[in-house]
Amino acid sequence: MGAAEKKLWRVVEVIEWGNDYLSRFGIQNPRLNMELLLGDVIGKKRLDLYLDFDRVLSADELARLKGCVRRRAQHEPVQYIIGNTQFYGLEFELTRDCLIPRPETECLVEIILGQLRPLPVVPLAIADIGCGPGTIAVTLAKELPDAHLLASDISAAALMVARRNAQKNGVSERITFFEGDLFSALPAGAVFDLIVSNPPYIRSGEFATLPREVREYEPTLALAAGDPAGLSFYRRIMEAAPARMKSGGLLAFEVGDDRQAADVEKLFEKTAMFSKITRFPDYNQIGRVVIG
Repeated sequence: MGAAEKKLWRVVEVIEWGNDYLSRFGIQNPRLNMELLLGDVIGKKRLDLYLDFDRVLSADELARLKGCVRRRAQHEPVQYIIGNTQFYGLEFELTRDCLIPRPETECLVEIILGQLRPLPVVPLAIADIGCGPGTIAVTLAKELPDAHLLASDISAAALMVARRNAQKNGVSERITFFEGDLFSALPAGAVFDLIVSNPPYIRSGEFATLPREVREYEPTLALAAGDPAGLSFYRRIMEAAPARMKSGGLLAFEVGDDRQAADVEKLFEKTAMFSKITRFPDYNQIGRVVIG
């Protein structure tokens, strides 16, 4: 796109150029990436681009797009470049202070909703421990209109994003955010029907093997457990959780794989405080959620 000042670039040509360019840098799904970047720059939804293939981009739009494509070629995630992502049908703001939500976490939310909706408890009291940009807390608040949530995170920057996401999605009046380490941030005496956490669970020996998009751009604080088994946060949460739970309450975790799921099940059993310990698979049939 070096001759952008002389040539008139139409949407269809820009997409093809970006697809080829990003392919050369090893970007997976380059066409999809280009469509997302272009849609953000010109203010159109991705699918609407195909209804406006002959639209000519302005010089300003081309310059902005070129900068975005260069960032993506350096493997910076699209979500950080455009500053938002979709999760469970909702839109969430994202910054590099926040972990990018994955489809596996949608699976966690879906399973939790399946567990909670049949319960006669109204209103539900829920805690999200390590809430990041508020993805889980906001989605649960949206799906459970009678629920009230407390959400904590050690990152002040992530909490700022979480508060904006709660406001954006119309649930800020039912979520209270607290800054601090796990349960220490929450009010003394608060007890819950559900405690949910997607804690840092990457094993210490695995961090270097993560995709470049993850290890170079996403916050290490939200990823790395700091121990060889990746269990340190599960252990700490499980030790403190019983004192924070109502009788019959649920403790739900996202985990990294089947091996880690088995380890977390053993932690549940060791506490002797939980029953009905269940492992649920994700969409790829990998053990991803453990609930007690």
